[in-house]
Amino acid sequence: MGRLKTLQSKVEDILAKYPKARDDDRILIGGVYALYYGVDVSGASFKDVLLDKTLPSFESIRRCRQKAQAEYEDLRGSKAREAERIEAQKDFIKYAIEGE
Repeated sequence: MGRLKTLQSKVEDILAKYPKARDDDRILIGGVYALYYGVDVSGASFKDVLLDKTLPSFESIRRCRQKAQAEYEDLRGSKAREAERIEAQKDFIKYAIEGE
């Protein structure tokens, strides 16, 4: 639980400092890895990043972003991106239920 709280604060820091990260999880993940874990995101092998067990997973970072944006309106992305995420969530729910 402590690791997630620490990750949550790192994600919130990136969202506050870098507004583009609010709309793009790839930018957010890159920021977290570069600023807090010393990963050279421009030169790192994707495979190496994925297999590095010391790094938080993409999904953990995404979930921390989702939680932060639900709690703090000033950390939310653009209204257009928020609408896209809601539509994507609806599509996934439909897919999960219907399987199509």
